[in-house]
Amino acid sequence: MVDTGVPRAVDDFEGVLSDALDLVSSARSMPFSAHALVERDELLDLLEALRSGLPRELREARRILEERDRLLGEARAAAEDLLGEARHQASEVTSAAKARAERLLARSDLVRAAERRAEEVRAAAEADASRRCREADAYCDARLASLEGVLARIGEAVAAGRSQLAASRRQPSPAAVAEAEEPEFFDQDGDES
Repeated sequence: MVDTGVPRAVDDFEGVLSDALDLVSSARSMPFSAHALVERDELLDLLEALRSGLPRELREARRILEERDRLLGEARAAAEDLLGEARHQASEVTSAAKARAERLLARSDLVRAAERRAEEVRAAAEADASRRCREADAYCDARLASLEGVLARIGEAVAAGRSQLAASRRQPSPAAVAEAEEPEFFDQDGDES
């Protein structure tokens, strides 16, 4: 069942593949060779229909990958900003603590407390930045796992289609099935005499 018209929307990949196989298998053979003459436009129409009908899941997979890259970039930029801000704050706290320590040399306990506090602020900021990076990585991993599932389903659908295509080649012709299913003729007037 080869459609020679304008490329159609592909809802049934197996049907289009079957049409392409029919086109190639029914092509005239070249004398004294294994080559066949195939209607180029018909085959190109079928292949274009297949390409234009790529499953929505593949487009969604591309979108998810682009979103993952965008989110990773945003998360890294936010983490770098946060880390820079934390370093700046830590530097300010440390500078303030040093200035105060110079003024209060007699009170060395206060200087040490300020330095500890500056270290705590810096450590807390770095821990927060590290946590945000891990969260961004976990989110991206979850999205990739979802994409992996979608791609696995697509692979299964392709394998099932190939199996059906192979099975359809082994089935008897429709004419043979129709002859086998045709009921025997019953003559109700012929046996009454």
